[in-house]
Amino acid sequence: TFSKRLMQNLFMGIKGKYIMRSLGEASDMAIAGDLSMMYQVTEQFSVGWSLNNVMGMVIGKTNDKLLSSSTIGIAHKEKDLTFTLDSKDNFNEWHVGIESSFIKILPLRFGVNNNELCFGGGLNLGMIQFDFAYVMKELGSNIGFSSNICFGENMNVAQQNKIENYIKEAKELLSYDYFYMAKRKFENILILDPSREEVTAIINRLNIALPRVDSSLEKELSTWDKLKQALDLYENNKNKEALTILEEIQKTNSGNRFIINIIDEIRKKIK
Repeated sequence: TFSKRLMQNLFMGIKGKYIMRSLGEASDMAIAGDLSMMYQVTEQFSVGWSLNNVMGMVIGKTNDKLLSSSTIGIAHKEKDLTFTLDSKDNFNEWHVGIESSFIKILPLRFGVNNNELCFGGGLNLGMIQFDFAYVMKELGSNIGFSSNICFGENMNVAQQNKIENYIKEAKELLSYDYFYMAKRKFENILILDPSREEVTAIINRLNIALPRVDSSLEKELSTWDKLKQALDLYENNKNKEALTILEEIQKTNSGNRFIINIIDEIRKKIK
């Protein structure tokens, strides 16, 4: 599986599947994929759609086909409870589910699949997850088990690390009066976590200030690497080389107060 945020509230996921099936002496194998989209309307409420078994291919001694299906659903999460409702195949099937995660590592689930009741749970150990479900069917009951191994950082940890890096980079840009680039970093934070009210407040203040700044995002992007190079030379007491680069930057980004001040400071040292 692979998932990615496309826009601030829009997500996409794709999944590849390999399936083995057998009944008596007949058996086959199937390869297929799923495509899913989710839109987060609010922090608690989201809408999703999935297309299952896209371009499914069956290999074996049977004439069975792997049928495609489409599902649309909604979910509402409130603290440790999640409620879901979805419909499949042109609203011919309805599913309702509830998940309780009062104990984080032991989620419990209950649902109705058309007229069939089901319940289950899981064991969440971080990198490794186990799930089971018991479905009460008309012709008997089914028990299902699954396990997942997750590679890489926990999504929450990875997201928090990325946010902290953006904050650090934005503060550095602000210290050099690179306001347009700083604003873009803050906007990246809101893409990851739209609930950050303090970041929204900073962006609002920048929006008020930017019309008074004699610069642009294009100017800042074109001179940022040169500025870092000049500052590195300055720290190594190569004042003349640093001054040459800074004066070149000033021709493009003439309204930057930090550059004006450091040029004056270097000129005094050279004299």
